[in-house]
Amino acid sequence: FPSHDRIIYNMTQHLYHLENVEMPRYRNMEEQEMINVDLRIQYLDSLLTEEDLKIKIQRRNKKLMFNQNMMEVLQMYYDVMLDFLNELLIQLENNKEDWKDFFDRTKKLREYTLENINKIKTVYNYKASLNHLVFSHTV
Repeated sequence: FPSHDRIIYNMTQHLYHLENVEMPRYRNMEEQEMINVDLRIQYLDSLLTEEDLKIKIQRRNKKLMFNQNMMEVLQMYYDVMLDFLNELLIQLENNKEDWKDFFDRTKKLREYTLENINKIKTVYNYKASLNHLVFSHTV
């Protein structure tokens, strides 16, 4: 089992990675609506049939909704994990840390987050694993 210092370091590293690498993949998808302009132009130029246009827009909208849902879950997870970490650091400063409580709360948050990610994956028929997005202090 990793040391407490190592857990704090790993958690901090994980949150930094989540915020700066993983979450941007799901962020700023509002621009996706503007991207559909290219499809409409292709349709007007007779490069796409009406059916192809509908299919491509539906696929983009599905991806947009998937990304928005994922971003909401990841933002919630990130905010709560950061709160947990900050609380722990304050406890450490005051020599009143409660590691059991910390581990219990992070475990519950991990389970809740994975449950919601799996619901999103089911709704959007997404097959790839996304478990790497949540922190496990046993790693």
